[in-house]
Amino acid sequence: MKLKIYPAILVIGMIGNSCKKLVEVDLPQNQLSSQAVLSDSTTALSALVNIYALFPNTIDQTFHTSLSVYSDELDYSQNNPAINEFRQSYVSAANTRDLTLWKNFYFIIYSCNDLIGNLQSGDAMPESKVRQFTGEARFLRAFAFFYLTNLYGLVPLPLKNEVSSTALLARSDSASVYQQIVADLQSARGLLPVTYPSAGKVRANQYATTALLARVYLYRQDWAQAEQAAGTVINSRLYQLSAPGQTFTAGSAGTLLEFATPNGFNSSSTEFIPLSGKPNYPVSAHLITQFEPGDLRFSAWIKSTKVAGTTYDYPNKYHNRSANTSAPEYLVALRLAEQYLIRAEAEIRQNKLDAGLADLNTVRQTAGLTNLTLSNQAELINAVYQERETELFTEWGHRLFDLKRTGRANAVLGAAKPTWKTNISLLLPIPQNEIIHDHNLTQNAGY
Repeated sequence: MKLKIYPAILVIGMIGNSCKKLVEVDLPQNQLSSQAVLSDSTTALSALVNIYALFPNTIDQTFHTSLSVYSDELDYSQNNPAINEFRQSYVSAANTRDLTLWKNFYFIIYSCNDLIGNLQSGDAMPESKVRQFTGEARFLRAFAFFYLTNLYGLVPLPLKNEVSSTALLARSDSASVYQQIVADLQSARGLLPVTYPSAGKVRANQYATTALLARVYLYRQDWAQAEQAAGTVINSRLYQLSAPGQTFTAGSAGTLLEFATPNGFNSSSTEFIPLSGKPNYPVSAHLITQFEPGDLRFSAWIKSTKVAGTTYDYPNKYHNRSANTSAPEYLVALRLAEQYLIRAEAEIRQNKLDAGLADLNTVRQTAGLTNLTLSNQAELINAVYQERETELFTEWGHRLFDLKRTGRANAVLGAAKPTWKTNISLLLPIPQNEIIHDHNLTQNAGY
């Protein structure tokens, strides 16, 4: 039997409507039918947990390595053509990793849409469970849409799983996508409690949604709301900055949300940490120069290995390269240090220089660095940029997105990479496979 490949958006609609004439296959064991989801809160919870699991099981396998080499954080020492295109910051529309990123984020959105729709149409669960699960699904949908629009710019915005409305979707402008992200996060914040709904920090609570809202407001240059949202998280006193050596252990005090991994290690760690020979992804010379002497993050998060007399540095934020359930590490999604840096930048942008400097120095103190004494707004903003670079490297594309949102990408990456294409390289191409099957999809300029 031949397996027919459909574009990601079409598959969303097909599965959401259980179109057996189009898809004559059984449900995977980790997927639940609409009827099963509606049967009780236990099966609905199982569906929700499966969505959370998609981030470490599918996104982490390609996202963090691809975005880190696309920027100037990491180099690449092997010969995979698809990864080399990311390293050159000029990706073809036929790139398989590009297609994988697109499809995986949209599958998360499909899964959230399916759960939200079924929760709204069913009456088999207590209202408290409906509110909880809906809030978490809307948070996860916003999380996925945030990365899609930052990777591709204009993207389709499916909010229901209906073939008639999703199979041939056109791209929505970024303002509309961000409007939906904010709406989802504000809704989730109202639906979710302050307490975590299960053991650990592996499912979203009210502060996780507020933290992502703070990031969205920062990207939209809504400085006042970014300051307020980040301040809400910081002032809750539920989280404390962790020493670099403890930052990425499961349940760290500075973590707001982490995606659980069943064996206590992340798939990207197997790519970052070498068993022998050269690292696949050595830390770039540029990133090494951004650390000040005595920075505890450098000694904790970057390790080195010597091969044939040459020393190679590699990222070591996560230490586990294989199963470790006694000292597990989960995929950290949101953490307190970012909130301090968001608030610092937002304050400085509003000319609240002393407050911004205090927040910046709070992060520096945790890294073992001395306080800065800057009083010039431009110098303070640059200090925040550098602090974000050394604090957030290899995490969730922060470096690339920071360069883009602040208008520095063409200058910085254009100087670092001869293959960088001014303005074109600011966005990934829409995968060619999707354009073939959806004639309403258009390509980003230059591809």
